[in-house]
Amino acid sequence: MKKLGYDPLSSYVEPPETKRSRPDAAELYPFTLITGSKTAVYHHSQQRNYTWLREYVPEPIAEINEKTAARLGIGEGVRVVIEGLRGEATLKARLTTGILEDVISVTHGWEGDANINYLTDDRQLDPVAAMPAFKTILCNIRRAEV
Repeated sequence: MKKLGYDPLSSYVEPPETKRSRPDAAELYPFTLITGSKTAVYHHSQQRNYTWLREYVPEPIAEINEKTAARLGIGEGVRVVIEGLRGEATLKARLTTGILEDVISVTHGWEGDANINYLTDDRQLDPVAAMPAFKTILCNIRRAEV
C-alpha cells in the first residue's frame, strides 16, 4: 500500500455522512441507514420476477428496531418513507430486535419508489476500494401517506 501512496497501516477515517461529520444534517436526518443487506432468495437485484421466490420476500422492506418504531408510531407492515439528503424511498416496515436503535436497514435491488439508491451518494468514494459509503447514510423515516 505504501508503494501505491497509501498509508500501509489501517486507520479509521470518519465517513463523510454521519452524525459526527455532519451534525447540521443529522438534525433533519437523525437515523443511520445501512443499505446493501441481502436476502437468501435473491442474487443482488436479480430473480425478483420469479413468482415462487416472491412468496418468500414479496416486497421491499425496511428493518427497524422495535423501540425506534414504537417511538415513531410505526407498526409491523406499515408503509414508510425513508428520506435523506438526496432522495427518498418507500418500503414496508419490518420490526426487529436484531438491529440497533436509530438504525434502518434496507435490502438493495428493488426498483421504482423502493429503489434505495435514491439515497446513496456515489460521489463520496473510499480512496482505496472506490466503493460508496452504503452503511453510513443519514436519513429520516416516517409513515407513508395513505
